[in-house]
Amino acid sequence: LELVKSEEWYRTLIGTSPDPIIIYDLRGNIIFASEQACRIYGVETNGEFLSEVKDIGHLLIHDDDRKRAFENFRTTLSKGRSIGNEYDARMKDGTVKRIEVNSSLLRDSEGNPTSFISVVRDITDKKRIQEERLLNEKRTAALLELSKMTERPEDEITDFALERAAEITGSGIGYIAFLSDDGSSITMHSWSKDPGEDSMVLGEPMVYSPSDMGPWWEVVNLRRALGSNDHKAADHP
Repeated sequence: LELVKSEEWYRTLIGTSPDPIIIYDLRGNIIFASEQACRIYGVETNGEFLSEVKDIGHLLIHDDDRKRAFENFRTTLSKGRSIGNEYDARMKDGTVKRIEVNSSLLRDSEGNPTSFISVVRDITDKKRIQEERLLNEKRTAALLELSKMTERPEDEITDFALERAAEITGSGIGYIAFLSDDGSSITMHSWSKDPGEDSMVLGEPMVYSPSDMGPWWEVVNLRRALGSNDHKAADHP
């Protein structure tokens, strides 16, 4: 009777948890996924989940994450738990979520390890908010520092602006160019070299007309910022 009550309590606890819960065997193979785990992954039943996701490695995108996950299993096995582990996981529809996994070791009545149980939390929005806050702090700091450079040489100011722009956007390459008064051309002033090196200031002005500008002209023409991961493509957003 006590065993039946314990099992009912256990199922109720898992079923009412707002966070997904996954149980693995000692080799990392998934043997149970809660309703919330199925929902967040994008399937309806535990059976569907198990048929598509054999082990934690199937969910994770990066090789380093997979390696870390199995190292954390070993930590859980030796220490009884492992908390605060973050990974990028791919859902059924291809979307990527940042997850936090907290795991504990399950034992049988004689104290022998039998499996792992993990509580998984979707922290995608939390990480996005943190990154946005950090980005805003970097922008504010850069603008404040730039406002104090009014008496500095032009090259030093543009170098600083280029360096900070590349850092804030996470880009390895950046450009500084000036638009003519009539908006008909841009003059390239400097560009960054390899990451970690100083920017290069051009000796002779490089002037580009609209036909040569490519995506730069679209920024000028539309008067708004544009982003592209393929600047060589024939069509741009």
